[in-house]
Amino acid sequence: MAGAGAACAAKPECWGGLVAIAGDTTAKRIGCEETHAWETFAIAPLPRDSLTYDLAALEKHPTVKKVCSDQVMFASMFDTRNDRRTRWHKTILPPSREQFEGGARTYRCLGGLIGRELPGVISFGR
Repeated sequence: MAGAGAACAAKPECWGGLVAIAGDTTAKRIGCEETHAWETFAIAPLPRDSLTYDLAALEKHPTVKKVCSDQVMFASMFDTRNDRRTRWHKTILPPSREQFEGGARTYRCLGGLIGRELPGVISFGR
């Protein structure tokens, strides 16, 4: 996405469930061969006018909305058998508060199937 610095993940990234408490979001990264709830479909630097770990603030930012949009999610799918638009949902994974305080300044756009975890299938790619 022009101007956002976004890219696909260099290698597949898969995640267990997300936990968000007062804007601080964490997720457990797991091997993609394991059953997982989320897969990264884009990674981007935090916008300069929204350097925060707060999930609610990032969800409202226009650049983040564009990078983590349905359009980008479906365009990044390499397995078109999984392109069932009504079954997919997306979210944002900002750096956790601890990561942010340690200097992390990137967020991830995650996609997952509604109502079930993925059985080791990688759906997004370069």
